[in-house]
Amino acid sequence: MPVSDTLVPDIPRRPHWRALLALIRPGQWSKNLFAVPLALLSDPVLPWDRYIRLAWITGLFLLASALVYVLNDYADRRRDQAHPIKRHRPIASGEVSPAEAIILGLALAGGLLGMTIVGPTRAAWPAYLYLVLNVAYSCGLKNVPLLDVLIVSCGFVLRAVAGCVVLGISLSGWLALAVFTGSLLLSLGKRRHEMIQASAEGHRPALGAYSIQLLDHLILLNSGIVLMATMTLFHTDLATEYGRAAMMFSAPFAVLLIFRYLQVVFVVGGGAEPTRLLIRDRPIVGTAALWAVALIALRLAEWAGVQWVG
Repeated sequence: MPVSDTLVPDIPRRPHWRALLALIRPGQWSKNLFAVPLALLSDPVLPWDRYIRLAWITGLFLLASALVYVLNDYADRRRDQAHPIKRHRPIASGEVSPAEAIILGLALAGGLLGMTIVGPTRAAWPAYLYLVLNVAYSCGLKNVPLLDVLIVSCGFVLRAVAGCVVLGISLSGWLALAVFTGSLLLSLGKRRHEMIQASAEGHRPALGAYSIQLLDHLILLNSGIVLMATMTLFHTDLATEYGRAAMMFSAPFAVLLIFRYLQVVFVVGGGAEPTRLLIRDRPIVGTAALWAVALIALRLAEWAGVQWVG
């Protein structure tokens, strides 16, 4: 296994600025853009200053997650050199030196602190808890089987919590459960993909305690919980005519999304990059878009006084 921080010779070079940009993984930023605004499910119409606060906490999580990516790639740079895909990461490939990574990390930390000071500081604690949790993950907890995927899912719950805190909205227990099990479903699918890749052997120590059969059972278990939590969220937390209608009309879309994801994982053998899957898989994107249109139509119908459910 390579243990140096020099260039890996057979990896194509890219402009230095692009290597630095790749280090903070902008392709993963959509996680924050999806999860933080989930608080709007309870009331999407708010005063304009609330949307500014929501944008602020989203930006805070963008900086925190970028810092986590830098720290993680720095810590794993030698191990990544032995992986056929991860060896292309900026530090592992030698495009970005460890010293440059440290400087970038310090800059991100400074930006995080500065942004915290200029905003509603008391609402920033979920972002810092997320940062602490992920530093612990990078320092060793990612090697603990089962706990590794649970920590990743907790990070998504903290994003949803942050949106509720900054808007002054009570966190729904059903929303937290839906986010937790939904992100856990994606993490388990990723682990399953890693298990069936021979090249992953020895790269992620926690994989030694998993099996394809175990992951299959956990994926199916979480699929059921996600559906139950999502439907209950509409029925109990949105206790209006809209909420009851939304639960009824949402069921086919939610089921179809789960079915498509299971098809990708079990039939296609995908799931390695959950974020890319959610924004680029046409059946998933199309179903989600139609679901959003249906919910908007139901909300407008409620405002117009249309009775959907007796």
